[in-house]
Amino acid sequence: MPKQKHIEQLITIHERRLRELEKTEAYQGISIDPKVPLEIDEIKEELNSLCRELEFLKQESNPFSEKGMQGFQMKTQISRISVLFPTGEVEIRIKGDPSNFTYEQKSRLLRMLALSLECPIGEINVLGIRKGSVIVKVEMPEKAVKKLVNLYEDNDEVIKKLEIQDVSLDSGMIGKIEKAIVYSQQPERITFEKFNVTFEGNHAEHTIAYNDGNWTCDCSFFQSRGVCSHIMTLERVLIGSVMPAEAIPIEGSEH
Repeated sequence: MPKQKHIEQLITIHERRLRELEKTEAYQGISIDPKVPLEIDEIKEELNSLCRELEFLKQESNPFSEKGMQGFQMKTQISRISVLFPTGEVEIRIKGDPSNFTYEQKSRLLRMLALSLECPIGEINVLGIRKGSVIVKVEMPEKAVKKLVNLYEDNDEVIKKLEIQDVSLDSGMIGKIEKAIVYSQQPERITFEKFNVTFEGNHAEHTIAYNDGNWTCDCSFFQSRGVCSHIMTLERVLIGSVMPAEAIPIEGSEH
């Protein structure tokens, strides 16, 4: 097995275990077995090491990445476009005394939010804590903000478990979130002008470029026909956002 594939599998296994441990820690709170937080720290350290090694291998095997390829990388497993939402700020008022709001409680809050909002914990940032019960100002992706507001309005079980008494954000931000959600459901608004893609084929990786409606791929089939399965895959994934490639007719064929 190639080393890169092996590392990717290890990362998947460690991430799965980390999610299980974080969920256990979030629900058990201060009564948790002290071995759990230690294992969480060890897994995070190992994940950081594996991710650094994986990035090094990718750069070593792909010279384009060393220069910071413009655009994005894509695997054959991609089945949809992921729209990156801007971040939004929200204030969460929690039952309790601000002077007794410990680091462990803050960590538990972040982990519970990450699990409930299906948002990576690294994308949730505490901007500040102020008096008035415990008021935590949090920054997170707007999609997660919208979901948190919905959970609060529905009086969801996670809201009760975290003893959240209020969730508030300004009306202007709510409007932006609503617009972003609408936009994300209208991919025809998006038009790609230029990007490079690393495509993992069955036998080798291929580099695909798109520039102002013109496609190129480094595979041998594209060189003779002007289109290939790799480009056709991207056309299907990005349908409506890119111009189709024009195949080169076979000599002697009818038109």
